[in-house]
Amino acid sequence: MVAFLGGPAPPATVLANLRSDFEDASFIVGSLSSDAAFLAETTFGGCDVVALIGPEGGFSEQEELFLKEQAVEQVRLTDTILRVETAAMAFAAILTARRNAVAHR
Repeated sequence: MVAFLGGPAPPATVLANLRSDFEDASFIVGSLSSDAAFLAETTFGGCDVVALIGPEGGFSEQEELFLKEQAVEQVRLTDTILRVETAAMAFAAILTARRNAVAHR
């Protein structure tokens, strides 16, 4: 399932709404941090995954801190910054491939 937001909203509002709609999901966000695990190598134990994709230019330092405080897991898609549209497609492709690989074992 894909959720689209109608317009700009504070991160706290967005996260609260998504957590209400997807209570048992893992929440992830793209990061270039060397501490972040590569998404292609990450497992989620069969639960739904909600990928948060930031605005052009990325999340602000304050938004990144908020997401860390809210236990949103940082994952790496690539070693480069992606445009919003590309990041969305990369998340979808990697998560779909991982799901399909698990389903066909």
